This record gives sequence, C-alpha cells and structure tokens, in this order.
Amino acid sequence: MSGFIDADGSFSITKGPRFNLVQANTDHNNLSKKDIKQSLAKFLEVPLNEVSKSYCGSKNQYKVVTTSITSNQILINYLNKYPLFSSKFLNFKDFEYV
Repeated sequence: MSGFIDADGSFSITKGPRFNLVQANTDHNNLSKKDIKQSLAKFLEVPLNEVSKSYCGSKNQYKVVTTSITSNQILINYLNKYPLFSSKFLNFKDFEYV
C-alpha cells in the first residue's frame, strides 16, 4: 500500500484529516484493479468508490478515502510500520500530528 500512496495518494487536513487514493480502475492491459482496491478499502474499513475524472479523459477510477478516526488510525499504524519514501512522508507526518 505504501507504493500506491507514494504514487497516487494524498493527505489533506481541511475539514479534518483525510487521505485519498484515486487510481484508474484498469491497468495498461485493460485488466481490472477492483480486487486490489477492494482489499485496500476493506483493510482501511472504508467503502470503495468509483469516480470519473475529466482530467483523465473521463475514465472510471477507484477512490479510497479515509475520514473517520478509526480508518485514519489504521492508516497511521500501517505507515509507521511501512513508511513512505517520497516527499509525501512529510505530508503524512503532518496528517498524523493532526
């Protein structure tokens, strides 16, 4: 999961701490990513949402969002054990502090 977050995850603190992971619902071979995204959503105890973004040619994407204390704490525990390696590590530390 850390690799997915380093690539496409984002942390925000407006209206409370929130984590977003949005990725295309298929890979370059047009194979579904639903199983892996569903596993991530289940691990974080959040629903898996499907969205369409205009900046991606209106292609469908899977979105995992944490907003509750429980889901945010699961993410914090995970990332303290399996840290990020990009500059998002600093964003995560701000997220964790809040």
